[in-house]
Amino acid sequence: MFSALIIDGQQRNRIEMRRKLAGIGYLHVVGEADAVTAALAAMQRYAPNLLFVGMGLADGTAFDLMERMGPGPLAAHVVLLAETERHAVRAFKYGVFDYLVGEPSPEELRDTVERLRGKLAFAGIEPVRMAAERIALRAGSDVHMVQLDEVVRCESSGNCTTFHLSDGTAIRASGVLKEFEDRLKDRGFLRCHQAHLINLEHLVRARRYPMPLATMDNGEQIPISARKLGLLV
Repeated sequence: MFSALIIDGQQRNRIEMRRKLAGIGYLHVVGEADAVTAALAAMQRYAPNLLFVGMGLADGTAFDLMERMGPGPLAAHVVLLAETERHAVRAFKYGVFDYLVGEPSPEELRDTVERLRGKLAFAGIEPVRMAAERIALRAGSDVHMVQLDEVVRCESSGNCTTFHLSDGTAIRASGVLKEFEDRLKDRGFLRCHQAHLINLEHLVRARRYPMPLATMDNGEQIPISARKLGLLV
């Protein structure tokens, strides 16, 4: 399993990149970051094989990030995402693996990942096998250890939050929705509505009319607030 980190100052760009990478079955997006400092912390925490980096970050640019990364092999696994070609020469001086202009298609991204996989295999480097990520949910006197990829959505239930899982199970966990949003927002979860937090890996489609709704892969339809509509459709 290959691991990737998405680094971009715009949430919409990160969501769109997740969608495009979702079709690569052996690639797992381990996290997101919107700033240089957050990216460095995420890189240390997850040690990803591949970094998809947008030019604009909340506290600097992609080049500020690579300066902070310092010398070493990490830059060779960076895919820089830019609007034009004008940064290409500088990017390759840093040793980036690829430089993609505009909005890359899923096919372009798959080709990039395939080339990196081939490069690492040629060098005899095997991707790290990752254990399934889990979250501890306290429900009364019990603690449930739940895999994040099994969580379809979370729903506010007063002072608690109900976790809806892919097998149809629902767990009413202690803690308000905002607490779980803070814990999961860089793990591919989006607060699409005041009462709902969805796992983007389980999102099938989003629609604007006749009313904003997100359809999940278990068939559930979740309302989308006007403020978050632009992130999904």
